[in-house]
Amino acid sequence: IRDKLVTGVQTCALPILIPVGRVQTVAGPATIARGDAVIAQPFVGELIYRGDIVRTGVGGQLAIAFVDGTTVCLFANAELAADEFIYGNDEASNTALLRVTKGKFGFVAGKLADAGRLTIETPLSTIRRATSAAGVGSLAFFFMLCIAEELEAAPEEISLIDEGTLTYKDLEYGIFEIITKGVNPQVIIVDNPAETIILRARGSGASADRTVNSPAQMVELQSIYDRVYGAFSRGQQDPFIDRKSTRLNSSH
Repeated sequence: IRDKLVTGVQTCALPILIPVGRVQTVAGPATIARGDAVIAQPFVGELIYRGDIVRTGVGGQLAIAFVDGTTVCLFANAELAADEFIYGNDEASNTALLRVTKGKFGFVAGKLADAGRLTIETPLSTIRRATSAAGVGSLAFFFMLCIAEELEAAPEEISLIDEGTLTYKDLEYGIFEIITKGVNPQVIIVDNPAETIILRARGSGASADRTVNSPAQMVELQSIYDRVYGAFSRGQQDPFIDRKSTRLNSSH
């Protein structure tokens, strides 16, 4: 149904708001910007719409479950834009683009990632499931990214978390690739839960280094994983999640 604003003899169609996710957990300061409006303190159950910009403040944390099951947890001082999210019956048209401009976040990938149709943009990189892995098994991990407040000030750190015992590389999980931005992009395969990939801005591009996680880092990553996966599990019980609709990719 198209909403209309009637002024005199002219009829103007208002944009359709398309819900693509729902807030699963929230603690501390957070906001949702929607066009010219700002929701000052979203609550659990608050709908997220395509085009929304979600921000957390000092000490804030907010988790979103999207309709395909993808769950994103924003930690303090983070910002995420739901630039695109189409999840309908026409699977060929399904796609999602989430853009994180700052802060630390983790995610558990949903069905769009299984199909190779989930993309996450950061200031230094593009993250998506490796093409060769699309359609193979289900994803059971999340990345943790630490993104600099200012691009020159600090690197991005990307870690892969396996759902099971974190010390074994041969457990079954999906593979993601990072494509660095700049004039000479690099494609980096992320397939080892025991490593962290550090991206640093270098001139017009980015450099990448791999470091082996210490036991203490693995314990910290496990703790973060537990929090994010808890939000993911709650989302799987939400009837809103995995709801396909032909209206999700409709403009009228």
